[in-house]
Amino acid sequence: MTAELVIAYGKRPSCDLRGGTDANGAPGVDKTLIRYRPRTHSLDANKMRFIRRELEDLADNKGDVEIDLRQVEFIDSSGVGCIVALLKRLKENGRELTLVEVKDQPKQLFKMLCLSFLIAQPGT
Repeated sequence: MTAELVIAYGKRPSCDLRGGTDANGAPGVDKTLIRYRPRTHSLDANKMRFIRRELEDLADNKGDVEIDLRQVEFIDSSGVGCIVALLKRLKENGRELTLVEVKDQPKQLFKMLCLSFLIAQPGT
């Protein structure tokens, strides 16, 4: 298995970029959230051969997607390309992508590529 996949149902906290309230005006919206955690230290060309299909499958499911990158220490252009392709497919269907537990090189790369809006802020 190359990743841990969890599907959560219920209220998802809102954040500054997505906003939203439930029917009672409370922060958050009721949505399905798919949590995906790659079990690898790198999202590079070699690893993406195996993970690419899993990311494509995430776009085929219903619900917003959260990718937990706590174990990922390195991402190259292949990894970024797959994440951007997933983002595009999700956006076409009115869904969201969030990256959590992003650190070091991956965080710097997303900032440099002006993709830091994908990274959840602590406490959201």
